Amino acid sequence: MTLRDQLDATDRQILMALQHDVRTPYQDIAERLSISTGTVHNRIKRLTQLGVLGDARAEIHIDKLGYSLFAFIGISLKEASRMEAVQKRLAAIPEVLESYFTTGEFSLIVKLVVRQTSELYHILTEKIQRIPDIQSTYTYVVLETLMRRDLNLTRVDKT
Repeated sequence: MTLRDQLDATDRQILMALQHDVRTPYQDIAERLSISTGTVHNRIKRLTQLGVLGDARAEIHIDKLGYSLFAFIGISLKEASRMEAVQKRLAAIPEVLESYFTTGEFSLIVKLVVRQTSELYHILTEKIQRIPDIQSTYTYVVLETLMRRDLNLTRVDKT
């Protein structure tokens, strides 16, 4: 039995409520689902113990702090075996928000954020492209985010 099979409709609805707003009071969730507050508390505790729920994090709107230029950088490595060493160097760059080891044209894809193009240029030329195991990079500047959403757990499990 997989972890997914251990979750029922109530678990999924609780997860959806928290995914929408992690600060939703247990009582509000309980009322919405017609269950007791104690049930919500126990299920959240169980979901946390199972590893389905992680630590709550605040969503910070970094664009309000001046960080409005997002870019994705495809990175080709000289050798795939050097991925961990490159990842450690990328992790030391604060503007790098996410990194992915991928198949396809690039070995790694990173997402970073900066305030302006001159900062992007500096990070690319002085930090990322100076990592010895990187063969080449290709940068995609994000012009507009068209969609950003969480997984709808009540819909995906019906397929």
